[in-house]
Amino acid sequence: MDHLVDLLERSRRAVARADYVQAAALAAEMEAVLDALPKLRDPAPLQRLREMAAQNALFLAAARKGLRAAMRRLEEIRRVSAGGQTYDGEGRLSNLSTTA
Repeated sequence: MDHLVDLLERSRRAVARADYVQAAALAAEMEAVLDALPKLRDPAPLQRLREMAAQNALFLAAARKGLRAAMRRLEEIRRVSAGGQTYDGEGRLSNLSTTA
């Protein structure tokens, strides 16, 4: 169990520093460790692992949301640097480079 706790903590730290390659490697290692665990009759020892995994899931969701926002912003910057778009006086979308 201690090994899984360590893996979950390392995974959280990897996501915090945006090291998604390391986070993916740790996820694969966690799967292997979980597959090797004997079936427990008492689920109580797993409660801490469940709580840590739930916290990591929230952390990953927040990271994913941030990455998507950054990607949208980069796309906006790319569009503006390529001339951008605006609406003309009649409400039609037009390129800034062709708007007079």
